[in-house]
Amino acid sequence: MSNKILKLTIPKGSLQEVVSDFFKRAGMKLSYASSRDYRPSISDPEVYVKLLRPQEIPNYLVGEDEFDLGISGIDWVKETNADVEVILDLEIGGVKIVFCVPTLWDHIASLDDVLLKFSNEDRVFRISTEYLTLSLNYIKNNPTYKKIYGDKAPIVITPWKIWGENEKVKIFLSFGATEAKPPEEVDAIIDNTQTGSTLRANNLKIVDVIDTSTAVLIANKYALKDEWKREKINDLIVLLKGVIEASMKLHIFMNVKEENLNRILAELPALKRPTVSKLAGKDTDGWFAINTIIKKNDFLSLIPILRKYAQGLVVHEPRQIIDLKYKPFDYERQFTRYMSDDEALNVKNRLIRYLKVYEELKNDAPDERKLVIQIGKLLDEEEENLAILGFGKYHNGDTIRDKSFSLHLTRRGKIVYQFLIRKLKNGKFLKPDQVYHSEGYPMSQKELNRIKILYEFIDYLEDINT
Repeated sequence: MSNKILKLTIPKGSLQEVVSDFFKRAGMKLSYASSRDYRPSISDPEVYVKLLRPQEIPNYLVGEDEFDLGISGIDWVKETNADVEVILDLEIGGVKIVFCVPTLWDHIASLDDVLLKFSNEDRVFRISTEYLTLSLNYIKNNPTYKKIYGDKAPIVITPWKIWGENEKVKIFLSFGATEAKPPEEVDAIIDNTQTGSTLRANNLKIVDVIDTSTAVLIANKYALKDEWKREKINDLIVLLKGVIEASMKLHIFMNVKEENLNRILAELPALKRPTVSKLAGKDTDGWFAINTIIKKNDFLSLIPILRKYAQGLVVHEPRQIIDLKYKPFDYERQFTRYMSDDEALNVKNRLIRYLKVYEELKNDAPDERKLVIQIGKLLDEEEENLAILGFGKYHNGDTIRDKSFSLHLTRRGKIVYQFLIRKLKNGKFLKPDQVYHSEGYPMSQKELNRIKILYEFIDYLEDINT
């Protein structure tokens, strides 16, 4: 038995049961001695587990002697600004980060309305939240706030420190039960919610969804430099990834007559190709068994063809679907995961061409605006070219604002644009608080993660094309 140990911390509280079930499906059962047990045992002897509050976990993965691996909401990774590596979105524990006001405020439909109301009445606007960083950015970047208060930051109040300049807007740090504080202690809250039922029970209504969050697997950067720990982390990622993949798939079995076999195979999507074998036994001449994996979303659309040409349909929900060739840091696979094969190939070819265009233009383009426009013109051979990279006016999208200009982009265009800016700024990533939606608040972490994946994917393409 190895004496090497990987230190893992998982969240205590609302995510605990969800994460424990997730690990069980991955073949790593967590066993608790009691409801107060903070150090559960796990079926893998090379892993040590401890429970911590999700708000604390990111900061406990910073440093050489700290935890190697952790699970927390991406909201807390952003809030703490911890220098950790986000390596896998577990796609569980989804919540929305929302701005809420009392339901009696019928005429209030936005943060702008609230700011104008309190400014006109010359009253102090008070907010309670656990998300100090997010709340500050959300309020400070609101156009109405800037118009009324300029660059003055709201006052932030915690038990150990008070800072800020604007006495007319105050943000109070909450230590829980945030929804219970209005209307006596504060006027509004910024909090997370899954269904909104707790908010409604406390006579609050959601005015704005600021961000979304799911549980993510994060790693200590020092741990990733250790060969044994990195390989152990890779093993865990493959197991956890198998649960994620299985949650989106179905395993189906059916019997089909030989004359109907090609009709079924022509309609049947699969991870590779279906397994087809002759049935054994008496009275089975001309019958075949089909065994395959399909996407859950495809199942209902297949029922008419299966009902017509197949018999004995059996459907299973798999526990795991493990791709043994999967590389945890395979950015090409991650980027193209939600695309069809044709779309993924198309995007890859466009990106390779885009890189060549970029190399031709970067020395002649003194600013990012000129560079983006020139690339757009060169790729404007047909509408599809622009749509794939996200340039132009062909699809609805957001406007990304930069100090020099604004450009209307589709979702994928935002990613390509960010790559342009990164290249023009000597390969440095834009920080999350430098990237904003047209509404004035930061892009979601999911979008930023996709940007990061594309950065690495394009670097990979550069390597194989040089």
